[in-house]
Amino acid sequence: MQQEKVKRNAVAIAVSVGAHVALIALLFVLHLRAAPHEEPEELILVNFGITELSSGDFEPAPQETASNPDVQTEQTPTQKQPVVKKQQAPAESDLRQDVEPAPHLAKAEKARQEAEMQRKREAEEARKRAEAAAEAERKRKAEAGKAINNNVAGAFGRGAEQGNTQGSGTQANCNQGNPGGSGSSYSLTGRTIVGNGGYPEKPRYSKPIRGTVRVNIVVNNAGRVTDASIRLRGTNITDAAAQRAAIEAAKTTRFNAIAGGGDQEGVITYHFDIK
Repeated sequence: MQQEKVKRNAVAIAVSVGAHVALIALLFVLHLRAAPHEEPEELILVNFGITELSSGDFEPAPQETASNPDVQTEQTPTQKQPVVKKQQAPAESDLRQDVEPAPHLAKAEKARQEAEMQRKREAEEARKRAEAAAEAERKRKAEAGKAINNNVAGAFGRGAEQGNTQGSGTQANCNQGNPGGSGSSYSLTGRTIVGNGGYPEKPRYSKPIRGTVRVNIVVNNAGRVTDASIRLRGTNITDAAAQRAAIEAAKTTRFNAIAGGGDQEGVITYHFDIK
C-alpha cells in the first residue's frame, strides 16, 4: 500500500511539471505573435514660404519608399582614389654613393694602388738600368776586343818591320820563317803553315810589353799541334799571361799534312812590341 501511494504521488508530480512547462511554452509563442511590427515613418515636406524662392503653389508628393525596407540601398559617397605617385628609379650616381666604401677603406685602397704603381715604376727603372748596363758592358767588351786585335795586329801584323824574318831551328835543314816579317816566325822541317796567310796564329794579348817568347811545338802528320811549351832559351818575357797567350796561339796554328811519318818538333818565335 505504501509503495502504490508513492508511485501515485510521483506520477502526479510528473504530470504537474509537464503541464506547467507546456503552459509556459504556449505563453511565449503567443507573446511573440502579439508583438506589433514597426512601420516606417513617412516624412512630409512642409513649405512655409519664407522666401520668394521657397514659396510655391504645390506641395511635392512624398517620395515612395522601397517596398522592402531591408533591401534599401544606401548611397555611398564617392571616395577619391588616392593618387599614387610614381617613384622614380634612383639615379646611377645615387647608387654609386650607396656602395661607396667607408673613408678609411677608400684611403687604404688608394694607398695600395699608389704603392703598386710605385713598385711597377721602380721595377721598370731597374730593368732599364740593367739593360743600359748590359749594353755598356757589351760595348766595352767590343771596344776592348777591338783594341786587343789592333794591338796584336800592330805587334804581329803583316808587313811589320821588327819581325824576325829568319826562323831558327834545331835541325840543320830547318825552314825559314816567312820573309815578309810579321813579328813571329817558325822552324819546322819540310812543313808550311796552312791558312792565316802562312803566318802563325797571333797571341791574344793587349798589355804594353816588349820582348820575345819562343814556344816548342810538336806537330803530327795531320798538321795539328799536339803539344806546346815555353822554350826558355831565347825567351826574355817572364809575364805568365803573355807566355800563355803565345802557347795558345801556337796550339791553334795549322801546318800542312804529310803522308806517313811520325810527329815533328819545331819552334814558333813571337816578338812582342805592344805600346
